[in-house]
Amino acid sequence: MSLRSPLSKVSYLGSAKAGFSHWWSQRVSAIAIALLGIWLLIEIIAWPNFSYSELMSWFQNPITAVLLILTIISVAYHSKLGIEVIVEDYVHNKGIKTMVLVSSTLIHLFLSALGIFSVFILFFGI
Repeated sequence: MSLRSPLSKVSYLGSAKAGFSHWWSQRVSAIAIALLGIWLLIEIIAWPNFSYSELMSWFQNPITAVLLILTIISVAYHSKLGIEVIVEDYVHNKGIKTMVLVSSTLIHLFLSALGIFSVFILFFGI
């Protein structure tokens, strides 16, 4: 027999209040990816030919460079959020879960930096 009330037994076992911001961030990043994807598709369709000089002039446009960087950041962030949800739902060992989440974050940061660096290389024509 316990002297604790039913309310005290369930207190602090509910929502951590972090799920909504995670859900909302994933929806906003998905909208950004959709809009940037439409822009990229229109840009590719608008090219009359795929010559090297035309492609390099397109990459050296500042608006193109900024939008490509935003695309890289949006895709990497959306992917990171998706991997986190999958790992948190299906990996039950706390140590492995932590290791996978940290590894995922580091890999996403590395790939984002590599993509942004590549855009800078193309923008400056190095």
